[in-house]
Amino acid sequence: DKIRGGLRALEEKLANMENHIRSYDAFDFLRKRLELQQKNYVHFVTISSPVLRKKHQHQILKILRIKKIWQDVTVGDLWEAELKRHKEDLLKIAETAQGESALEEYLVSLAATWEDAK
Repeated sequence: DKIRGGLRALEEKLANMENHIRSYDAFDFLRKRLELQQKNYVHFVTISSPVLRKKHQHQILKILRIKKIWQDVTVGDLWEAELKRHKEDLLKIAETAQGESALEEYLVSLAATWEDAK
């Protein structure tokens, strides 16, 4: 995925920088920021699940206090929203969406079974 690949590429670039550059405060700031974004990546995966419906997306935007429609939300908006701080709520929404999706699949399967039994 593009985000994870971008984070890894930045990590490699930082690792390959010369020692005198590593001594700068700006380098240390960037390294710490990159580590934070790598830890937040798991939350990107959580909220990019294909089982999320519009109602789940709306709940996520409300929790993150993002006043945009889902299609207009950028990676930058999500970085700024501090996903880690909302981890519990995001996981609850994702779990609910997963459960609803599984139930939908079961009901479709059940309906197909009943149709075949007629």
